[in-house]
Amino acid sequence: WFVDLVPVFDWANYSVFSSSFTYAPQAPVGSEETVRVPLGQPVVLEVSGYDPSADDLFQWYKDDVLLTGETDSVLFVESHTENDTGVYSCRINHPVVVELTLYSELITLETSEVPAVYLLSGTTVGNGDDRCYGATDLLTVAGDGSRVDCENGSSMNLIAGRSVRLLHGFHAHAGSYVHARITTTASFCDLQPESNIAVYDKSELLDLKQKSGMMQAESVSSPTVKLYPNPNKGRFTVELDGLNGASFTVYSLSGSKIQPLVQKSGSNARIEIEGMREGIYFLVIKNDQQNIVKKFIVY
Repeated sequence: WFVDLVPVFDWANYSVFSSSFTYAPQAPVGSEETVRVPLGQPVVLEVSGYDPSADDLFQWYKDDVLLTGETDSVLFVESHTENDTGVYSCRINHPVVVELTLYSELITLETSEVPAVYLLSGTTVGNGDDRCYGATDLLTVAGDGSRVDCENGSSMNLIAGRSVRLLHGFHAHAGSYVHARITTTASFCDLQPESNIAVYDKSELLDLKQKSGMMQAESVSSPTVKLYPNPNKGRFTVELDGLNGASFTVYSLSGSKIQPLVQKSGSNARIEIEGMREGIYFLVIKNDQQNIVKKFIVY
């Protein structure tokens, strides 16, 4: 990765071995995945596991077509529509390590029918069953006198955008597996609530050779944006370099739009948001040419 390679070029003896130093090509970064998002909800795509350096240049593609202005490490769509479904990838370059171009693994975006709020009650997950339940906002298990049992040898995944509540009446018996988590990518298990069955669908892998023409596409350099402190209490500073006349909007994982109080001073912007709940949020910075997305945590 560039964060590892860039320091090599500053070594005092780099000129001695530079002629024999080989660093390209490299394997795709991240992991192939399918992201399922309900219609109308925000979409957040990023290269999983990639550690970017400060000067990385990103360019996103959809179905091998360059997405103009999408030059941030995170691709953000404010409200998912059917037109957004497709296969996405990201090209990564660096102004110092010029001979190397990294490509992400493919990310398939599909439409999910996950509800915003879901109550799981009166359910028994038996030996050998593997169930997954999801909600874009709140997922509640048991409560109100109902009972949910995970028997020995069963498996249950619980995924929500904001909160998973395990209430009185939920029983995970010895030998069962239960995993509850908050998604940070709007990726769920594509639950059809009436069937209580999780549906998984792995998309066909596209040949990476289809990307061979991407390096000829013109790249748009992304301005440097720093957000600190992160995590924070809903008050933080954004440093902008080369992004004048920008607007700022905050989104929660459930898609709620929040308009922050912004105080600009030169290249800095002080952001304040009152009454923020703990969780993961996205700051979207917009101008006429592109969107830049920064993920931050409120604690």
